[in-house]
Amino acid sequence: MSEENGESPGVNPRVRRSVVIRHLLLSAALWVTYVLYWRIVLHRGVESEVAFALGLLGLFVILQIAFTQAWILHNRHLSQKHAGRRREQAAPPVTAATDFLGRVIEVFPVGGDLTRAPHIVVRVEETRKRFEVGMSFEEAERGKDALPGGAR
Repeated sequence: MSEENGESPGVNPRVRRSVVIRHLLLSAALWVTYVLYWRIVLHRGVESEVAFALGLLGLFVILQIAFTQAWILHNRHLSQKHAGRRREQAAPPVTAATDFLGRVIEVFPVGGDLTRAPHIVVRVEETRKRFEVGMSFEEAERGKDALPGGAR
């Protein structure tokens, strides 16, 4: 859970609010129904066996609510305790010396970032493979304009 606002990261507050409101309305409707049916039962008179069964049912409802709340609190505690484990970790840089055929791999310029290059030129020779950080078509066109005399 996010410490700033107490809500789960990535959860839209409006969606969360609508879910809570929907649950509250459903719970209220169920409690109203429960109370109304109890009034009907109590006005008819209740035998001892039925009273025991209804009391036991009420006890189970209360226990279910208590266990559900305990489970929710337990899961929230675990979520907060292990929040750091869910963060994405950066992938280690891939540094391969040779390809699967045994050719030496070179990157030009040395230290160039192929993952962010708009264009990559691959030159293959018998014993080596060279990856060159290239320019996109637009960059190449702009570069030609910078040549002396605007040569193309």
